[in-house]
Amino acid sequence: MNRFLQLQEELFPADRKKSKGSLVRPQSYYGRMFTKDANTARDYYDWPDKFGKGDANYDTAASAWIADKRTSVPDFTGLVQTKSFLGGYSYNGKPSADPLPDWKETDAVKLRAYNAIRLELFGEGAANSINTYDNQIVTFGWGFSMLNSSGKNVIKYNMESSPDFKNAMLEMGLLIKDGDALYVDTVTRKIVTGTNALQKLRWDKKVLSRIITALDAIKQINVNNQVRILKEFRIRYMPAEAYSWPTDSIRLAMHLYHWLPAYLKWDAIKGSKGDVGTIIKSFCKTFQAADSDGYKKDFEFTSLPNGALYVKNVLSRLDMGNNALPKAGKAGTIKMLEPAAFNETYRNDAGYKDYVFVELSGKIYLIP
Repeated sequence: MNRFLQLQEELFPADRKKSKGSLVRPQSYYGRMFTKDANTARDYYDWPDKFGKGDANYDTAASAWIADKRTSVPDFTGLVQTKSFLGGYSYNGKPSADPLPDWKETDAVKLRAYNAIRLELFGEGAANSINTYDNQIVTFGWGFSMLNSSGKNVIKYNMESSPDFKNAMLEMGLLIKDGDALYVDTVTRKIVTGTNALQKLRWDKKVLSRIITALDAIKQINVNNQVRILKEFRIRYMPAEAYSWPTDSIRLAMHLYHWLPAYLKWDAIKGSKGDVGTIIKSFCKTFQAADSDGYKKDFEFTSLPNGALYVKNVLSRLDMGNNALPKAGKAGTIKMLEPAAFNETYRNDAGYKDYVFVELSGKIYLIP
C-alpha cells in the first residue's frame, strides 16, 4: 500500500463490520475518499485554497497525495547534477526542437529585431531547459531566474495557458501565487515560500524532471509565453533607435542586458548607431565602476597607470552578439593586437587614458 492510501486508511478508518470476507465502510467514507467515480481515489488539486487552513487531516492527506505523485515521476535522463558553482542540476535541452514563437507583432522593423534576439538568446538553452547550479537558484528556458518575476512567470503563465500543465504543477505541490513561489514540503506538511521554496526546488529532481516533461508537452505554448516574458521583462526597455541597428549589435546589447542588466545602460548607447566598441566600452566602464570585484570568473578589471581600463575577458563572455567584437577586429573597425604587441605605451601614454582594452580569445582589442 502506498503512503497516500495508507494515510487515507489512518484518517478515515473503515467500519470493522465484516461481510462475506470484506470490510464494509460507511457511505460517508466513500463520499470523503472518492470522486463521483467510486473507483477513482480522491485528488487534491484544490490544495492551493485549502492547505494550511487549519484542517490537519486535509494537510496530511494532501501532503501524502503530492508525495505519491512526486515519487511516481521518473528521473529525467538529461537532468544531471553538476559539480560546478553551487551544485544543483542542469538540463540544456534541444533548442533546435523549439518551434518558432508568435511575437504577436506585424511591424517589420520590430520583427527583424525580435528575430535577431531570438537567434542570440534562444541558443542558450531550450525552452524547457533548467539549471539550478548558480546564485539564481532556479533558472528556466532562456535565462529566466525564479529570483525575479520572469522565472516565476514561466510557471505562472504556462499554468494559466494549459490545464494539463497546471495539473502537473499542482500534483508536484508547486504554485506561483501573488508573485511568490509556493512549494509543499510533504515531510513537515507545510507550504514553503520565497527563496526557501526555491532552495527546496533546486534539489528536488522529481519536481524538476516533471517540469521538463510538462514544458516539453506544451512546446508552442511555452515558447509563446517565454517571448511574452522577454518582451515584458527586457525588450520593453530597448530604445526605439536600437531597432534599426545592425542585427549583431542588437544581439550583443540585448544579450549583455539580459545577462547583467545593471551594467548595460540603454541611455548611454542609444545614440551609438549600434557601434560595437561603444556598446562594449559602456558596459565595461559601468561594470567596473559599480562592481569591480564581481564576476571574477568572467571578468578581471585593471586600471592602468594612464587611466585606461584593461579587461581580461576570462570566459570569453564578450564574444556575444554573434561574435560581434571579433568580427569588428577582423574588419578593422576596432584595432586588434597580438598580446606580445601590447607594450608600455598603451599602459602609460596619456593618449590612451580613455581607452578600454579587452583581452578576448588570444587577442587584445583597443576601444577608444
